[in-house]
Amino acid sequence: MDEKEEQQKTNQAANEPAPIPEKTPGPIPPQPTTHQSEAPLRNDIAKILSETKMPERRDLKGGADTPAQKSNEPTSIPRDTPAEKAPKIPIPQSPDIPSVRTFKDDVSKLVRGSKISLVRAATLEQEKRRGQEPASPTFSGPSRKRILTALAVVLVLVTVGALALFVVSVVQSQRSGGGGAAVTQSPALIFTEQTLPLTIQAGARARDVLSLLKQARETSSLTLGAITRIIPVGISTNPDTAELMQSTMTTQEFFASLQTHATESLSRTFSPEFFLGIHTIEQNVPVFVVPIISYERAFAGMLAWEKDMNADLSPFFTPVPYERQGADGSITLSQFEDAVIRNFDVRVLRDAQDTITMLYAFPTRDILIIAESPHSFVEVLSRLRAERRL
Repeated sequence: MDEKEEQQKTNQAANEPAPIPEKTPGPIPPQPTTHQSEAPLRNDIAKILSETKMPERRDLKGGADTPAQKSNEPTSIPRDTPAEKAPKIPIPQSPDIPSVRTFKDDVSKLVRGSKISLVRAATLEQEKRRGQEPASPTFSGPSRKRILTALAVVLVLVTVGALALFVVSVVQSQRSGGGGAAVTQSPALIFTEQTLPLTIQAGARARDVLSLLKQARETSSLTLGAITRIIPVGISTNPDTAELMQSTMTTQEFFASLQTHATESLSRTFSPEFFLGIHTIEQNVPVFVVPIISYERAFAGMLAWEKDMNADLSPFFTPVPYERQGADGSITLSQFEDAVIRNFDVRVLRDAQDTITMLYAFPTRDILIIAESPHSFVEVLSRLRAERRL
């Protein structure tokens, strides 16, 4: 029995691991392979790890050791402390060497070194990522050329516009009679699209004045339905200073220059201001509007002037032969007759084709209208209503 007990103790002692010194660092000697259970092996490994010294962290900066490096005491974790509750060991870092390089640090260095804005730095980074060249703040050759071309075009257009305004002003001054004082134009009785001054020399013959009016009628070019106002301007010489003077003619002066057969009584019933124009329809036709002072005397004077009216105003008005031949071959005299246009009583003169070529009417007791076409009469009526004169 004693030998068996001693043999068991010897075997048990042989199976136990050799003790490891507590303060002796070094490699762990190889252990014999055993066939024991896993529980004793885990206990042995935990015991070895708890007694092993942990190495200390040294600073990356060269030079003398820090106080933490001079200490030779090991830092260990208590056995019974779980991993979650283990104290965190501070890791000293050098203030001069950053541990991690970030985009923020790169941008800060770029802003400080190159003295550019954050927006510019972000733009450069985006272009770098896209593989593009950095945008230059200066204008490139083609873009600068386009800008200069646009400026040149604008300058040319402004110059042409200024030249056009100058030409228009010169033409208007020439139409108004050139030198001398400017003619004061009274407001027109009706709205017109264009105004044309007509210069009439003092003492001019009636034939010359009518030729000027006919030329103005033929040269007027406006859109369909438009009216051109003609302002007769008289030119005379100042007997004291021998200077040319010009002024807008009154109704009496204008009729005197035409040397018509209108009675003196009719001329006195006309208002000093009148309207003389050209209406554009199929062709240019004349129209005459004058305010009346006395309706009774004006109506009587127009009846007396009917037989000579067309001849006195031709060729400004289309001439109508004094005699005309009817459909049956009979010869009749051309004379005015009564008609109704737009509910207004008018006196009309017809040609050989029975077409109205001249008319006159009193739409109100203070307005007289003389026209060549019924269309002109209707147009003048509408414009008089627009001016609240009818």
